[in-house]
Amino acid sequence: MNCRSCGGETVRFLDLGHHPPSDAFLSNLDGPETYYPLTVHVCTKCDLVQLGYTVPPDVLFTNKYPYLTGSNAGGVEHFHRLATDTVKRFKLKPFDMVVDVGSNDGTLLSGFQNEGVRVFGVEPCENVAAVAMRNGVPTVNTWFGKDMAVKNAILDAKVITACNVFAHVPDINGFVDTVKTFLAEDGVFIIESPYLLDMIDNLAYDTIYHEHIYYWAYSPLQRLWVSMNLKWLI
Repeated sequence: MNCRSCGGETVRFLDLGHHPPSDAFLSNLDGPETYYPLTVHVCTKCDLVQLGYTVPPDVLFTNKYPYLTGSNAGGVEHFHRLATDTVKRFKLKPFDMVVDVGSNDGTLLSGFQNEGVRVFGVEPCENVAAVAMRNGVPTVNTWFGKDMAVKNAILDAKVITACNVFAHVPDINGFVDTVKTFLAEDGVFIIESPYLLDMIDNLAYDTIYHEHIYYWAYSPLQRLWVSMNLKWLI
């Protein structure tokens, strides 16, 4: 297979066999269950570590998606602190727009609402998007893309966030290109993603599953940023 980021050749270095999707809980234990290959490859050109097989996103992110960010007290605290720190660091004003991709139940965006800025969530799982709307977080139930952004007038966003989403996107170049299109010239793109070296140092092979297509390290991520003409901030 070729690298999803740079197109280079990849080498398989880990084969974990076949597994069902991690969040596909069965309501009938006697019912059928679909298994998919779970192999891990590294790009010989840009060193990006990625899965060898991609499960279709609509199989993984269904209208019965079970995880809500707000169910984790530590996660709520973390995301609200992230919102507060982002507003302060980049001096966001009330008219500035923050867009969260894969916004789940709106936990992160509610933190930005508390800071008085405009927010907009993009969440493909219908049941989860409905929770965000009930919580008063403006959210559209769809996949992130240029048509969606134009339809919903997402223009010149001051901040676009993708927390625990950047590892999930099959077309990573198309995703970043869409972010660039709708990010203000002085805007900021913020990601959170599992870190490859932490996974290796902690032998955290249980974090390898079908939702995590990529296992990002500093070097391949920086190469992607450079290829997309994005300025790298730490």
